[in-house]
Amino acid sequence: MTQYKAIGGLTAAAEQSGLAVTWTGTGGAELRARYAIDNGQPIVRELAVRKSGGQWAPLGQNLVPEFYVKSG
Repeated sequence: MTQYKAIGGLTAAAEQSGLAVTWTGTGGAELRARYAIDNGQPIVRELAVRKSGGQWAPLGQNLVPEFYVKSG
């Protein structure tokens, strides 16, 4: 992230255990997604929302993405 530059309404920050991305949603709400790698598997540690200046309210935690590939 040495060349990363935050822009208004969207920021990313390296954390000890992964990456946190925060952005501004509708009505001034703030949203956050925290990503990590757990035993080689990508995981969404947390999806959360808060009103400006309020406390984070988690919408989901430790979510494991599922991928399907079809060809034909």
